[in-house]
Amino acid sequence: MKIIYFGTPQHSAKLLEHLVKSGFDVAAVFTQPDSKKGRGCKLSESPVKITALKNKIPFHQPEKITLSSFEQALAQAVPKGESSIAVVFAFGQILPESILNLPTFGFINLHLSLLPRWRGPAPVQWTILSGDRTAGVTVQKVAFKVDTGDVLKAKSIPLTGKETAGELLEKLTEIGCVLMSEVLDSYRKNVALKGKMQDESSATYAPKLQKPDAKIVWNSSAEEIERRIRAFNPQPVAFCDFVSSARTIVVKIFKASVTSLKGLPPGKIFLQKNRILVGTADFALELIQLQPANRRVMTPQEFAAGYLIQKGEAKFE
Repeated sequence: MKIIYFGTPQHSAKLLEHLVKSGFDVAAVFTQPDSKKGRGCKLSESPVKITALKNKIPFHQPEKITLSSFEQALAQAVPKGESSIAVVFAFGQILPESILNLPTFGFINLHLSLLPRWRGPAPVQWTILSGDRTAGVTVQKVAFKVDTGDVLKAKSIPLTGKETAGELLEKLTEIGCVLMSEVLDSYRKNVALKGKMQDESSATYAPKLQKPDAKIVWNSSAEEIERRIRAFNPQPVAFCDFVSSARTIVVKIFKASVTSLKGLPPGKIFLQKNRILVGTADFALELIQLQPANRRVMTPQEFAAGYLIQKGEAKFE
């Protein structure tokens, strides 16, 4: 059975590498075109393309997939009489409906949530933002309407309430690699997999998050702000303005903890020994890792020594 793989970012490259090392026959790869990155705007290859090159797998980088381009790639990758399946994980394009039934077993997708909860491009971040107590991974058939296909296999895990988006992404990807291998092994053995329809009444959507969404609003609850900090770590990182009589700078916050202290106005800074406490709508939030603009990540003690020793009021906005 030949696999046609669709993916682009680093966590998708991990699945591709896992499938190759597990002995699956990945015959072709589709990934996004090289993109300009950095100050020099140099062209950057996707992690999935790099993995394909490393494993000598033919790859395609269309600006937009069409029926004719996929038919041609499929014919090149799959000899007549041999079965095929397409695997999708964080590809970055909506697939045309006309190609979904061309491989023998169609298209299947790895999604990092327990569908139908958190359909869409940012399930990991929304899982944390919403304070979910469980997370999970789903392997589903690909339908034209995004993330609505029948569920082939799923696995849930409990959350501690301390995970960052980066940590949860890594953990779910590892689980997804195992789950996808199990599903593909069934197809390879011609074992029929019966999908389960999703319950539309339970569906929620996880829209793509942008940098402005990472802005901290201090008149929110401490728990909500703490979740936002974890949901935007490692990228783009939650931020706010530090305002003092001397300057106003942007500060990124990588880690914080909810305290039991009440009574601080939102954004008000309170120094308690080596701790930085900030007022919210309810409890004070303790800041544990901060990064002022154009500086390295700092401890509370380092930040206080550099930015809070001046006379006059200082606050976060």
